[in-house]
Amino acid sequence: MQNRYLYLTLQNGKSLMKKFLINALILCVIAIAISQLLFSTIFKNFEFPGRILSIVFIGLITCVFYVWFVSAFKKNPKSFFRVFMLQTTLKLFLYAIGVACYLCFLKQYAVAFLINVLVVYLIFTTFDVFSTLKFLKKNTSTVEK
Repeated sequence: MQNRYLYLTLQNGKSLMKKFLINALILCVIAIAISQLLFSTIFKNFEFPGRILSIVFIGLITCVFYVWFVSAFKKNPKSFFRVFMLQTTLKLFLYAIGVACYLCFLKQYAVAFLINVLVVYLIFTTFDVFSTLKFLKKNTSTVEK
């Protein structure tokens, strides 16, 4: 009789986390550079204060939550779904609080800020999901017994 078990192989956990943090930093720099280019040329009329800060804020939150995810996964791989869903919910709340605080003080930039946050959120969420899938692929395997 064959059974399949989830087998944890956390050999490269630290190197994957290091790669994630480096890639997140590179993505943050690229996003800032593209944002600078777009808002100094095409979207010059839509410039708003805090544009770069919003990119750094979302990038930082993505990194902090990824490190939390990896450490939680190392402690208990079975808690993946619970931790992943909790993190997604907490990130959305943090982003919503950040957006609400910004809009309380600078309502005149609301449309440009919301579009910027949405685009940056989609970029970093896509990066986070692909990195999480890569982490899971490298750190779990099915073993037949």
